[in-house]
Amino acid sequence: MFDGTTTRPRKHLTAREDLLDAIRAGDTLVVPALNCLGLSPSDVEWFLQELASKRVDVIVNGGSTRIKAGADVSRIIDQAKKEQRNQHQKRWRKSKS
Repeated sequence: MFDGTTTRPRKHLTAREDLLDAIRAGDTLVVPALNCLGLSPSDVEWFLQELASKRVDVIVNGGSTRIKAGADVSRIIDQAKKEQRNQHQKRWRKSKS
């Protein structure tokens, strides 16, 4: 069960908690996009740490990114930061048009 901190209400984490309860060592989690792992870089990092502690590998975007359990995820976190910046810029540009 989630025991960290979040700015989001707990009800938003129930599906992810269910996943963490169900997933087992040796499993591979496949997600279509990096932002499916979390809404912020710190959220992505937390989730990847939880998965690594369970020895779960992650495949993102049809296999374009493979994350082995326990591997260095700094590049993935940097990518999450970049994607978050891009998303904020798109929203800002849209609000100005």
